[in-house]
Amino acid sequence: MTIRTVCMKLVRSGNYLLPLLLIAASAVYEARAAERGESYSIEIEADYGEDLGQNYGSLFQIVDGQGEVVAGAGFEGVFNTTGRGNRRRLSVFTKPVGDHPEFAIKPLPRSTTDAGVYMFDFRNRLYAQSAGGGEDRTPRYWDGSRWRMDREVIPYSTPVGDKVLSISSPRVLYGGRTILDLSKRRLGIARYYYAGGHLFLRVNGDGVNEIAACPWRPSQREIDYDSAPKIQMRSPREFLYAYGQLGDHVLAATNTGGVYRFDGKNWTCLVEPIMTVSYQVYTMINYYDRLLLGQYPTGELFEYNGKELKHLDGQPPVMPGVSGSAREAQTSAIYGGDLYVGVWPWAELWRLDSDTHKWQLVRRMFTHPEITDKQVHPYEAEAKSLGHVLNRWGHRITGLVPFGGALFLSTSSKGSSPYQQSFGFLNDGERWKDYGRVYEMTLPGQVSLDTAWKGGRNTYRVVVTPTTLTVSQQDGEVRQTKITRGVFDAIKSGTLKPREGIYGAYGGKTLQIRAKTH
Repeated sequence: MTIRTVCMKLVRSGNYLLPLLLIAASAVYEARAAERGESYSIEIEADYGEDLGQNYGSLFQIVDGQGEVVAGAGFEGVFNTTGRGNRRRLSVFTKPVGDHPEFAIKPLPRSTTDAGVYMFDFRNRLYAQSAGGGEDRTPRYWDGSRWRMDREVIPYSTPVGDKVLSISSPRVLYGGRTILDLSKRRLGIARYYYAGGHLFLRVNGDGVNEIAACPWRPSQREIDYDSAPKIQMRSPREFLYAYGQLGDHVLAATNTGGVYRFDGKNWTCLVEPIMTVSYQVYTMINYYDRLLLGQYPTGELFEYNGKELKHLDGQPPVMPGVSGSAREAQTSAIYGGDLYVGVWPWAELWRLDSDTHKWQLVRRMFTHPEITDKQVHPYEAEAKSLGHVLNRWGHRITGLVPFGGALFLSTSSKGSSPYQQSFGFLNDGERWKDYGRVYEMTLPGQVSLDTAWKGGRNTYRVVVTPTTLTVSQQDGEVRQTKITRGVFDAIKSGTLKPREGIYGAYGGKTLQIRAKTH
């Protein structure tokens, strides 16, 4: 919990003295650290220009004498199966000195009895919601102690300019006002993405199944759907799983393996779907100068370099003791300066160290059943005995969301269908509760805050002392985490490189950074 959050709660309860003392103590600590020459501050002024849906990318990274990254800051550009990550969430991280620490992992209370949830964060709240197969589809947000219903929020809404863009099919809303309505055409709108001044929509119904790139800016009151460049998907059952952007290009990938590219004017098909072969892309994330795509059935990554897709064989690896078949890299995230990928069907969480470029298995997110390579999915025999599809009780990592100082992770079966007592093999030890679970996973030295749109000038401040990392936005949120003396010394002696880093190229107009050792 941040100093600011504590103060706000105390003020609301009528206690005004302690918040003032906390703020004063924090200021005194920073001042004394500066007097001792033990404070390093970074002042950032970023002008993102007109908001056209761009990823803001990396603000800076700090490297040591060997060229290894010791700290960095930026905005994650990610799309995980159901929606785009929070494009306004600023993350600042430090890298550990010495061996990589283990996660502190805490399971949260369940938000639903359905067998799976997906996550998103919006307006400084972390939400969990069942997928389409669930009976309880009400979004709930975590208040720090329990899940609370929110029947007003539209899932996967995204801030654009000073308002919010959202989809309530068959309508597009901006600031709560309808800017496109396809109801008279009997068409539906599914997954969407805003980038490069175009709103990308998958539209289907009445013989239509297409992706449209609708030219639109926040200053426009309506969207002209008819004039939008479109590409027809190759079959009526094809739909979108993920979007991503790299430079001026936007990629859209589907459940049957189609990968379509829009270059700002025209559509092309990079990968033609083959209806008889399973090939699906579930996640896309910007990682340095590339766009990475998580694929099924290899469970590995592909990279897009602006020209073509390349298969990254063995990345991530297969967990020892399980089959290498029918694997799915479903989710990805950047946390603590490293890349994380969640892989079906054994819910493997993998970490790619950005300095050593080596993969490490963080952990398997289920403790049951025992792993085996004699079958592809967990509980195949049990699923067959109940007349279920063979892989119904496989293990998914459906969400990876950096939020505050933690990485939140959610799990699911193949779908979000509710648990029933007849699923006897899951009653032992209440195994069913591991499906649809949310975990809070924490490493030291990571801070994320939800930034507000300030138009042309956005100002952030990072202050590092031998014990703390504090990040703030001018007139906005403040977050703090603990670090070690070794991390502080590495940052203070390192070289700061603006516009570079793990989050990809800086996506704004101008960037000014002033660093100072006190």
